[in-house]
Amino acid sequence: MLPQQILKKRNDGFEAIILAGGRGSRLSPLTDSCPKPLLRVKDRLILEHIINEVSSSGISDITIATKYLSNQIHQHFSDKYRCVETPFETMIESFIHACSFSTKENLLCLSADTLLTKYSLIYSLDNHSRVGSDITLTLSETDRSRKKWAYIINNDGFLQDLSIGESDNNLERSGLVISRYIIDSLKDSIEKYDRNYLGFGSGWNLILRMMLDKGKKIYTSKKNFPIFNINTPTDLQEAELFVNENLK
Repeated sequence: MLPQQILKKRNDGFEAIILAGGRGSRLSPLTDSCPKPLLRVKDRLILEHIINEVSSSGISDITIATKYLSNQIHQHFSDKYRCVETPFETMIESFIHACSFSTKENLLCLSADTLLTKYSLIYSLDNHSRVGSDITLTLSETDRSRKKWAYIINNDGFLQDLSIGESDNNLERSGLVISRYIIDSLKDSIEKYDRNYLGFGSGWNLILRMMLDKGKKIYTSKKNFPIFNINTPTDLQEAELFVNENLK
């Protein structure tokens, strides 16, 4: 059996949920008539790079959640993957909506503006299968950004707290897997947080905060996999070097 076939067999219980509905206003005017996931880095669209790494990690089931200029993304990808236009404005509600179409037990959660490698995805998928936690989180160091929240991990490797901190940290999410059975817990929690990020920087972090409050187990490890967020025109230019070095 070929290595790729082994990966696909091992990760058949997973589906990738890619959030691709953002406006990408900091990339204007490039995104005035083109959604950010369809901008090109080197020889491929941003979303193509992400899908290639997902496929290489052994996942063939992919749902793409769209909003802004959704018809363009659907035209590119709906022949191969499930494309879902969300009626919601917030990231978390859009994520919950996209998850409702999945029948898989575990969800690999991705943003369509973040380049990751198959190695970080495989690492996160393996940890999720091995530990059996509600959520599996992989954190990687990057010098490209500094964040104002703190991840506190206990001695057993589980996230103990996620709080807004006084000092900067340079950790980014390079892998996030959520067991599908806890998605309903998000629906119950979202009203409490008034549908905003409350200083946590992203909807993903607010999801982690809500799940901690619900008593869910979040297995967390630090492993320095390459990661690259694309938010500005400068990022778009520098992303080519990242692709050359890490996504060959």
